[in-house]
Amino acid sequence: MKRMKWIWLLAVIMLVSGGLLSAPQMTYACSCVANGTVMDESARSDAVFEGTVVSMKPSGISLFQSSADAVKTTFHVNEVWKGLVTSDIAVISARSGESCGFEFKSGQRYLVYARETGKSLEVSLCSRTTPYSDAGEDIATLGKGSIPPAPTSGMNNKESSSYIIPLILLLLLIGAVSFLYARKRKRLKSGTSQRSS
Repeated sequence: MKRMKWIWLLAVIMLVSGGLLSAPQMTYACSCVANGTVMDESARSDAVFEGTVVSMKPSGISLFQSSADAVKTTFHVNEVWKGLVTSDIAVISARSGESCGFEFKSGQRYLVYARETGKSLEVSLCSRTTPYSDAGEDIATLGKGSIPPAPTSGMNNKESSSYIIPLILLLLLIGAVSFLYARKRKRLKSGTSQRSS
């Protein structure tokens, strides 16, 4: 019976710690103001580029899924009109259009208008971001872009380090609970053996 209490306690602690690492967010229907002109949107954006989606993955650790959860989409960039954009770059967007996220598709080309939010570039459904096949007017207005420079080697280390701290905290929590459980069990056994003798 006591063992079941410890198992339940461990399960509750793991659920609570998972919830703290990534609590679900409220989602709302997206409503956008009509897009401005190509030049207006370019002026409002921190990066404008054309590229092909090479990978998509959730950004961060989450036990609960929401349409507002961030998805990191990595592009192989072919042409740049604005911003410090390398040949491979990642942008963040909400998982679903319900939360104003742009739903990219792997392997497809896009003209991307992104804004800088902290350390990352963010793309919204409300920007002029569009599949490359529908971007004729934008490309004609923007003119010829430039070829992006080669990526820097330090980017992958920053991306992977965001997962390390939560993982270490979770392992420490599991280790502490296991230690306390083993110690309590040993104490109970020694108390039982003393009574029987």
